[in-house]
Amino acid sequence: MSTTQRVESIHHFFKGFMNAKTTLLNFVKKYTRALDHRANAEKVATVNDDKRKARVKSTSILEKHFQKVYNDTKFREVQHECFSLMYCLPKGEIHLSGHVTKYTIEDRIQVGDPVHHVSKELKVVLD
Repeated sequence: MSTTQRVESIHHFFKGFMNAKTTLLNFVKKYTRALDHRANAEKVATVNDDKRKARVKSTSILEKHFQKVYNDTKFREVQHECFSLMYCLPKGEIHLSGHVTKYTIEDRIQVGDPVHHVSKELKVVLD
């Protein structure tokens, strides 16, 4: 943060609480009021954020954890990916050699309006 940005930020913080004619005693009182106002604004923002939070769609502990650690936008993205996994169905498993295994997975995708399912076969090799 540059010096100019810092000064502008400080001016914005104190705006409405004091002016150039504020005495030292009034400064301390108004500074305390400004901090209280800021803390209250943060509490209100937290309560409002909790009201708007995306709801969990399952009883999954993992989904609840994602809701806590991610912001709302990222949580919705992760939630969508997790629920997309419900449409992945295991179709086969072949042991190639040693610890190498090839899995065939069917991914059912919803497409279009009206919605119809399209199946896509994925082959995954794990070593």
